[in-house]
Amino acid sequence: MFLLDLAQVLRLPRHSTTATALVFWHKFDAFARTDDAAKAFDQKLIMSACVHLACKQTELPRKLRDILNAGFWIEQRGNPNIDPFLDTDNDLYWELKESLVAAELVLLRVLAFDTNVETPHSWVVYILQKVWLLAEDPHSIAASHDSNQLDVDERYALLAQNSWAIANDAFLVPQTCVGVNEVVLAAACVYLASQAANLSHLVSIENICYAARIKESTTIEIINTLLQGLPNLPLPVQK
Repeated sequence: MFLLDLAQVLRLPRHSTTATALVFWHKFDAFARTDDAAKAFDQKLIMSACVHLACKQTELPRKLRDILNAGFWIEQRGNPNIDPFLDTDNDLYWELKESLVAAELVLLRVLAFDTNVETPHSWVVYILQKVWLLAEDPHSIAASHDSNQLDVDERYALLAQNSWAIANDAFLVPQTCVGVNEVVLAAACVYLASQAANLSHLVSIENICYAARIKESTTIEIINTLLQGLPNLPLPVQK
């Protein structure tokens, strides 16, 4: 995906700036499906506008020139006949800059100038801490595995890492990052990560929802939506 490539070249964090840019893109894409004028815009140009706007929203600014050069390099890499960097003396640079500024204005109108995006990552950390405290004896899990298995601290670290990674990937699925409560999404990510780490018997859906103060039914719905959009995740919870 061009947007992810662009964010990677610009070294933008997945959990904040890139996630915000993805939300902007999903909203524009949904609007463009019903609006011919929006549909006419080049997708990569709009994605670049999403990244630039997200950089400003998350207070991690990148210059327009850097975004244009990064995008141009992604498109031209491997082509020995074209200089992969744009110079300000090049007319193409100014044309692309003008187009990007215009695209960002269109994007803002589509977003109704609402650029606030709440990500689930801080809630992932909160829920993990609460759920671990709810466990009767977390260290008892170590006794149920042989010496070749990860110890409890390593398994908890793996659980946290997987939860964070799933939260990042959730922004690839419009149904789980647009209009979804960030606390519910965080709970779903923690549960799926607990399955991947073989800790679902300790980190139960009941404890997760209790810690987050949310309904199980709502969380399970988002879990299954994630599984549909990200088929490589663990099996869905049966409820």
